[in-house]
Amino acid sequence: MMGREQKNFRNKKKIVGAIASTAMLAVPFMAVPVAANTEVELPVEHVDHIDTIVIPANGTKYIDLDALRALYDAADLNITQNENEMNTARGSRTLGVDEFYEIKAGEIGKATFTVSGMKYPAGEEMSYLPFTDSFEVVVVPNTGDPDTYKFDLSNVFTMMSQMPLELQSHDKVKSLLGNVSPLTIVNDSPIDYHLDNSAPYQLNMTNRLQGVVGEKISRETIRASLQSYFGDYDYDELDVVFIDRNNPNIRIDEVYDNSHGYELTPLTAGDFDLNVLVVDHHGGMTRGIIPFHCTVNTPPQLKTDSVLAKHFSLDGVNNPIMYLSNDAEIDLSEVFFDAENSALDYEIVVEGYGSPGTAINTISLDSSPILTWESLSSSMPNGIKRIKELRAHERENTSFQSVLNVDIEHAIQDPFPASLDMYESNASGTSSYIFDYKSDVGFDAFNYTEITNADIHKRDSNAVTASVYQNVYLKFDAKGRTESLSKIKIYGHNRETQSILYQDDFNFRVISTEDTLYPETNIPAIRLRSLYPDYYNDGYWTGPYNIGQSVSVIPETYNDEIHWTYETSSLMSIRLEANVPTHTQILFKIDLDEGKRIYYVPYIPYMNQPTD
Repeated sequence: MMGREQKNFRNKKKIVGAIASTAMLAVPFMAVPVAANTEVELPVEHVDHIDTIVIPANGTKYIDLDALRALYDAADLNITQNENEMNTARGSRTLGVDEFYEIKAGEIGKATFTVSGMKYPAGEEMSYLPFTDSFEVVVVPNTGDPDTYKFDLSNVFTMMSQMPLELQSHDKVKSLLGNVSPLTIVNDSPIDYHLDNSAPYQLNMTNRLQGVVGEKISRETIRASLQSYFGDYDYDELDVVFIDRNNPNIRIDEVYDNSHGYELTPLTAGDFDLNVLVVDHHGGMTRGIIPFHCTVNTPPQLKTDSVLAKHFSLDGVNNPIMYLSNDAEIDLSEVFFDAENSALDYEIVVEGYGSPGTAINTISLDSSPILTWESLSSSMPNGIKRIKELRAHERENTSFQSVLNVDIEHAIQDPFPASLDMYESNASGTSSYIFDYKSDVGFDAFNYTEITNADIHKRDSNAVTASVYQNVYLKFDAKGRTESLSKIKIYGHNRETQSILYQDDFNFRVISTEDTLYPETNIPAIRLRSLYPDYYNDGYWTGPYNIGQSVSVIPETYNDEIHWTYETSSLMSIRLEANVPTHTQILFKIDLDEGKRIYYVPYIPYMNQPTD
C-alpha cells in the first residue's frame, strides 16, 4: 500500500504434495518420500516464541494469525489444544475477521496450546520444514470487568490459593508464572510479533453510524464506516472485532459466506456506543468505540396538511368523494411522507368498467408520485371508473406500507383546459384573467362551489399569482414572460355537503404580444384563440357575440374602433391602429363569455406602425 514500506510478510501458501498432515507434526520426525520406496525423515523444529498468557476469568485474548505466520516465517500454521482443558480456555478462529484467533477464558486453571506448521525453506533446494511451539494459558480469578483487569504479582499467592489444588505448589506456581510477559496481561494481543508496525488509532468522531431497529446493518456498511472512526499511520486495511457481545442495544452476528464479517441488528432506538477491537492484520490492535444512532422505522405516514388526506379522513362524513378534472394531477408525495426519509414507491387500486371480479386492478407507479387520468388511460381496457386506494411503501421494505382509502372519479365539469395563454404584464398595466367559478363553466354548473385562498396551491409562484376575488371569481395575474407552464392547483368544496371535493389544475403559459405578431404587418397582436381555445369550431369563430361588442379599451378615449381593429378570420386577433400615440398606456378588456371568463391585457402601441 502507498505510504508504508512493504512489511516482512511472505505470501500465504497451502502445503501440498508430499507434505505430511498436521497430525504427523506431533512426532519428532516427519517422513517425506523422495524416491520410490525411499523416505527421508525431516526433523521437527521446536521453537519458543509465545510466553505464558494470563487471562482473567470471563476475559478474552486475541492472536493475529497473519502476524503470527510472519513471526514463525511460516507458510502455514495451525493452533490446537488439549480437548480435556477446553473448560478452562477455548480457542477458535473468528468468523467475523479472517485469520484471527480468540481465546476465551472459562474456569480457573490452565490450558496448553500448540502451534504447528511448515516454515519456509532456507534455500530453494530444501523442502518446507515442520515446526512446533507450545504455550500455556492461565485463567486467574476475577470478579470485575475483565477488560480492566490488573495482574498484581504481590498478590500472587492469594490468587494461586484460589486455583485448583494441583496448581498450588511452589513448583507449579513458578512454572506457570515464570514465563509471563506484561504483554499477556495488559494487552488484547498477548504476543510480541517483532514487527515494525503502528497500531490503529481512534479518530475524533462527529457522525454516528445510522441504523434502524430490526433492520440488519451489512458487513459492507460496517467495513466502509471504519475509516470514519479509526485511522492507521501505516495505511493498513482495517478490520473490526465486536467484543461487546452482550450489549442490550444491538445483536451481533458473526457471518461467513465466502467472506468474513459481522451483521448488526439494532434492538433499541437512540444513541449508544459499541465497544470494538480494531485490527490491522500486522499485529496492531486497538480498542475503541463506534457510535450508533438508531431509529424505529415506521410505515409512511399521511401528511397532516394534505388536502386529500384530510378530505378522506373526515369524521362523520359518509362516502367522501373527489372529482378530478381531466388535466389535473395528483402528487402522492404531497399525500405521504416517510419519517426516516426512506425512498418511497407508490401504487394505486382502481376500479374499471367491466364485469365483476375483473374490474379491480392494482397499478404500480414505482417511484413516480404523479398520476393523472391520461397517465392511467392504458391501464384498464375499458377505462377507469374510479380510484379506490392510494398506497405508499418503502422501496427497500415493502411491508412498511400506508394506505389511504379514497373515491376519486372523473369530474363532470372540466373548468380549465390543458393549458392556457396569458399575456405578460408591462408598463401599460397588469395582465389578468378573471374566472367565474360559480357559473355554469365552473366546477359543478349549479353555483354550489366554494373556494377560499387556502384552496389555492401554487406550484410555481413566479410567473402567475392567484387569489379569490369578490367571493365569486378566481383572479390570476401574470408577471413576466416564461417558457414553461405555471401550474396552480385549485380545490373546490360543495357548500351543500362536505363529502364532495373538486380539483382542477390551471396551467398558464405567459407570452408576449411579440409572440403573436399579425402576419401581414408583423405588428404585435393579441390572439384570441390562445385565450379561448375551446371557442372555435372547424377553425372559425363561433362565439355568441360580435367581437367588437365583447372587447373594450381602457381608457375610454381609445375605445372607439377607429383606434383598434380585429380580425374575424382564422387568425382571430386584435391590435391597435397607428393613430394611437406611442407610449400610451392601453388595457384591453376581453369578455367573450358573458362575464364568465374575462381578460385584461396590457398593450404598448407599436413604435413604427405603418400608416395607410
